Amino acid sequence: MASKLLTTEVLHQLNTFLEHQSYLGGYVQPTVEDAVVYASYESKEVDEYIHLKRWCNHLKSFPKLTLNENVPSLEQVISRLNKATSQESSGKMAAKEQLALITRGLDEVMGEERLLALLEKRPIKVYWGTATTGKPHVAYFVPMTKIADFLLAGCEVSSLKVK
Repeated sequence: MASKLLTTEVLHQLNTFLEHQSYLGGYVQPTVEDAVVYASYESKEVDEYIHLKRWCNHLKSFPKLTLNENVPSLEQVISRLNKATSQESSGKMAAKEQLALITRGLDEVMGEERLLALLEKRPIKVYWGTATTGKPHVAYFVPMTKIADFLLAGCEVSSLKVK
């Protein structure tokens, strides 16, 4: 029955959603929504959907998630995905999701509660400054990935270059 819910239209919707998202239920790690949909698909169904196929291959690298009775049904996950898709088109992201992106990969975060409260009110403004000491090289990609997280979280990013 579960694979009957994954119609061509739903697979296309999942593929489109995963074009810019790593996971169905969040941005940082696989969620229960990912586990529910992943457990319901048949690999032959996703071959023509490149983003869905990438997602499936990525989820194979994680240990199998044990699902308990509090897990949403596939219908509920698809319904949430429909709501998320309509929210995504309006550009809204939950403050906790924004915080997860902003703090992803950081060793230490101070003032997390204040940052969350601020995110609930307005976008965060980020100023990035760098002073190049030579020709740009591969190490510049490290801060660029963090700037990408800031942009994805809806932050207003200004880049300053000191000569």
